[in-house]
Amino acid sequence: MISDLLIAVSKAERREARMKVRQDSLRLGNVGVIRAGTLISETWEDGQALKDLNAHLRQLLEAKETVERQRKQLKKRQSDKGDATDAESGVQEEDILFQDEIHKSRLASIKREEESILRERDRYELDKGRLIREMKRIRDEDGSRFNNFQILNNRYALLNLLGKGGFSEVYKAYDLVEHRYVACKLHGLNAQWSEDKKQ
Repeated sequence: MISDLLIAVSKAERREARMKVRQDSLRLGNVGVIRAGTLISETWEDGQALKDLNAHLRQLLEAKETVERQRKQLKKRQSDKGDATDAESGVQEEDILFQDEIHKSRLASIKREEESILRERDRYELDKGRLIREMKRIRDEDGSRFNNFQILNNRYALLNLLGKGGFSEVYKAYDLVEHRYVACKLHGLNAQWSEDKKQ
């Protein structure tokens, strides 16, 4: 009865993990396959949130370039003046200083927004790394020969894969004797290995 309950909970956890991966894939991206002749390679394709963020960053950089260009033109105008009378010169100087302050303020605002977007992009990159690891874990779990909730030695009920290495897998399991959660490391042996290597 306990093992049936554990299996039901584990199946629910697996469904939830896969649903979360699907949702995060839409937001952060997914692994795509590229074919070049006979070669097949995997590549990352950004999700909508990352695409939107990168587009917003490009718009900010374009706005920054525009403001800097306007500021240079303003400074050039300031250096080119000289033929005007003193009264006109004072008014022009005041107008130029006022516009220069506006440009400085806009540049500072763009810089703050750019820093905010870069911090948000860094957070997305961390989330993307977690998503990739979870996708790999799910793929490894689906390909494992122990993924059907086996009971080892009439004691350990294997539940969900925690991780996979070169030739071993670690499962979250439940000890049916001591009634506690444990981790079981299962080593895979290649049938082609010698008996010495298997030992």
